[in-house]
Amino acid sequence: MGELKVLQDATEIYVRGPGWPSTATENDAPNPWLKQNWNLTGQARIFKSDQAEADRLAQAAGHKDAPSARVGNAK
Repeated sequence: MGELKVLQDATEIYVRGPGWPSTATENDAPNPWLKQNWNLTGQARIFKSDQAEADRLAQAAGHKDAPSARVGNAK
């Protein structure tokens, strides 16, 4: 029975160890409309979930709105 306890302890250590996905949220990610962070997948994900937030982020990066954003005119 003692070996089973050791195995459970080891499992708990690995579950909380490095290499697992971080607890970062979408809001912690860099603005995908900025030139240095340009990311169409990230833009689409935000646009699908919250169009007002997408427009706000696009405007912060120098665009008129999210749908008309182009990498060439990004900050």
